[in-house]
Amino acid sequence: MLAVLAGCAFRVTSPSEVDAPRGLGTSDGDAAQTGGAIAMDSQSSASTSNSLTLTWSHTVGPGLTRSLVIVGLSIEKTSGASVESITYAGMSLTKAGAASGTSGVKAELWYLTAPAAGANNLVVTFTKPLSTDGAVGGAISLSGVDQTTPVPTTATNGGDGTPSTTITTVNDGAWIIDTIMVDNGDAVTPADAGRQGRWSTAQGNLIRGAGSTVATTMHGATTTSWTSTSDKWAQVVAELKP
Repeated sequence: MLAVLAGCAFRVTSPSEVDAPRGLGTSDGDAAQTGGAIAMDSQSSASTSNSLTLTWSHTVGPGLTRSLVIVGLSIEKTSGASVESITYAGMSLTKAGAASGTSGVKAELWYLTAPAAGANNLVVTFTKPLSTDGAVGGAISLSGVDQTTPVPTTATNGGDGTPSTTITTVNDGAWIIDTIMVDNGDAVTPADAGRQGRWSTAQGNLIRGAGSTVATTMHGATTTSWTSTSDKWAQVVAELKP
């Protein structure tokens, strides 16, 4: 579906249009991710190019307790653009972490506690207009996340080849979320047992952004990897505290 915002075209993906990694958007996949008090709510994604902003609708379910929206951005920053701000229903998100790879690839994670329920716009504003390669944004909302220190630990990495980053969590029952940017539009799939793909969206055949989650029982080291064609990549991984 092609939408137009302030003269700039961007593509918003529906679940049927997203390349579906293992467990993407399936209720039985989500049922396996109820470790601790955290539970999955909903997911969304979109992409754009040659634009100063990226806007799409994300729906937060009613009646959630200790809720959180977390957004992954995958950017080809050859234009020199970076994320200036993100809002959801007009409320500002906080940056959790950012990773840079070679040749201008970048991934970021941002979050907001207690987001407004219902369908509201996520608005990403960049410091300058993106290049043709553009950017991909993905979001998930959850319940059962600590509201004081929702993201206690992050890890970042970048390189060429297979995206892979290790994070050491500090809380039992935490969830781990990651987002990657791969410098091509080829499909990617979570390579680790138990991880669920949450979005996987390409901007043309130029870049791909994707995100996944996994529920843990004990704190400690966890590696998040993706199967992909060999290319430049950047990855941010974060712990979500129950």
